[in-house]
Amino acid sequence: MKLKITFNPQSLIQDLHSINLSEVSRRALGEVGEMLVASTHRGFQEEKAPDGTPWAPNSPVTIARKGHGRVLFHTGRLIGSIQVVALTDRYVKVGPATPDEQRKAIKHQLEGVVPAGGGSPIKRPMLGISKYRKDLENAQKIIEKIFQEALK
Repeated sequence: MKLKITFNPQSLIQDLHSINLSEVSRRALGEVGEMLVASTHRGFQEEKAPDGTPWAPNSPVTIARKGHGRVLFHTGRLIGSIQVVALTDRYVKVGPATPDEQRKAIKHQLEGVVPAGGGSPIKRPMLGISKYRKDLENAQKIIEKIFQEALK
């Protein structure tokens, strides 16, 4: 049994010329950005880093001050500020939209925050491509779907 695959590069080139690649790319990256925002929000709800590592719990002092134990949630401003902050036909950037929330995110993501009761700084990464939430696979599906639709 033989399998024969025929590929017509001329047809593909004609199809690609029939679409506005810049517009399709921007649409695809916009949808990927929204998926990454949703994935980041899921991380906040699960209290997990993009790699699936659970965040350290709040200290008893922090829980007493806030009245609850939800990690990285006090006013809701940080999670609420996570959005698509830049979008072109070449890239999408997801993160906190305001300078104050950007500083908070950098502190938690990279430097760590000293617990209210004292001790060593604790990092709680929240931003990034999540392997355990399958962000790359989901992005690929979104991009394929949008380009297939554009070629119809």
